[in-house]
Amino acid sequence: MSKHEPISIEAIKAMMNLTDEDLKKPLPVPTKWSRPFWEAAKEHRLVLRKCSRCGNIDHPPYLYCTACQADEHEWIEASGKGTLFAYAVNHFGVPFPFWADLPYVRAWSTSPRGCA
Repeated sequence: MSKHEPISIEAIKAMMNLTDEDLKKPLPVPTKWSRPFWEAAKEHRLVLRKCSRCGNIDHPPYLYCTACQADEHEWIEASGKGTLFAYAVNHFGVPFPFWADLPYVRAWSTSPRGCA
């Protein structure tokens, strides 16, 4: 198997003697303040929480603004544009449930709206 072919779930289970329960992916548990983010993610959209008082954008979403501690906010849709600062392609080193998703890319970027 080449390093670019996905690893099948059955191969992972056989190699590591794992059960279906061992390979169950954890699902996010939306909170009152993060629910709009997760609902948008289901629709393949990225929304960001913007403070109505100071304009700070927090991502991931928090209970309150991390800049001024206000709890008034609005949800804005990300523009899809930004500057990429760094990225890494992960080929290993993730928990068992995510092996079949390898490789995957992690990136650090900023958007024109100010969220990094």
